[in-house]
Amino acid sequence: MDESIESLKKLLEEKEKELQKLQRLKSDYSSIISNEFREPLISIKNVASLLPMIRKGRIDRNEAEFFDILMRNSNILIQLLDDLLDVCKMETGEFGIRRGPVNMMDLVKEVKASFISKAKERGIELKERFLIGNEVEIYVDRDRISQVFSNLVTSAFKLTEKGHIEFSIEDKGDMLECYVADTGIGISEEELPEVFNKFQHFDRVASPEMKGLGLSLSVAKGIVTLHKGNIWAESKLNEGTKFSFTLPKYTAQEAIKEYVISSMEYSVENKSHFSILKFELNNIDNMQKEIGKERCKSVKEALERLIKNNIRQQTDAIFRTTNAVFTTLPSVRKEGVLIIIERLERGIKEYLSRERLDKKVIISCKSASFPEDGNNYEKYMLE
Repeated sequence: MDESIESLKKLLEEKEKELQKLQRLKSDYSSIISNEFREPLISIKNVASLLPMIRKGRIDRNEAEFFDILMRNSNILIQLLDDLLDVCKMETGEFGIRRGPVNMMDLVKEVKASFISKAKERGIELKERFLIGNEVEIYVDRDRISQVFSNLVTSAFKLTEKGHIEFSIEDKGDMLECYVADTGIGISEEELPEVFNKFQHFDRVASPEMKGLGLSLSVAKGIVTLHKGNIWAESKLNEGTKFSFTLPKYTAQEAIKEYVISSMEYSVENKSHFSILKFELNNIDNMQKEIGKERCKSVKEALERLIKNNIRQQTDAIFRTTNAVFTTLPSVRKEGVLIIIERLERGIKEYLSRERLDKKVIISCKSASFPEDGNNYEKYMLE
């Protein structure tokens, strides 16, 4: 009996090693896609973009058409590879999000602007519907949520021959509900439950050349799920399709807590470090009375700029509260944090002196580093 249990245990260990090997192969495959295919394509696109300048604008109609085809297809291939790479990362657990304060109205307007040229070319009107305050910010990954909207709009173009595509954001209290709706050919009832699956293709598309790998909606679902939101589709044949998703309205404190807990888990698993900094405007109520709310806001914005300019790490995230700015420092040990604090405090002092605020504004700093400061996540909230 003991021998049977021991042999079974050994077999399970071998299978686990095989699974780990397969996971590594998937990760390596992602890297191959990125480096061996994507980078040369970007180089081709960049060189092609210089051709009109080399010719000093003297290109005839045929050359302009060939140039347009080259650029359009380069962009399509790069997008396909990006989608494939994102799916690979999601499957291996390497795909992450970095939350930061985002004005959703501004984000949607930027995405809409990027599709204006295509909409004019196709004769499709782009509309927007905002049931949200101008100043509402939520903590999301700006680039990834922009990608969600872009992927949904791309799918809407595939389904729409004429009419319009509408962007919408609505404040639902503890969450935002967003959608991209079109007046296109619609999706059948049989296909609708499968639209967010990988490699899913629609039987009918408005434009045959717009067929892709069928990954963009799967990627959109993965991003929304990582934001703890929901995504769904509604459609009627020959009337249109509506892709909707929700985003919880994370506060800065909730976003920081999520970051701290996930960073601690990652650091324990990988035996690495992380640190977090907090710069706080002391006596914010008195400051607002003395120098005004707008001046206080500009001080906080200047503080953010100082942090970004002095740290210069892409993986750093910045969180804003009413009276403080937090920044995260992956892989930075405690001794490294002390050097960063010294540099930032020097920059803050120079800024306040230059703005003649050194007697009116007091900014204090707190920090915590893992694992040096222990395993209690509340310590890293710096309250």
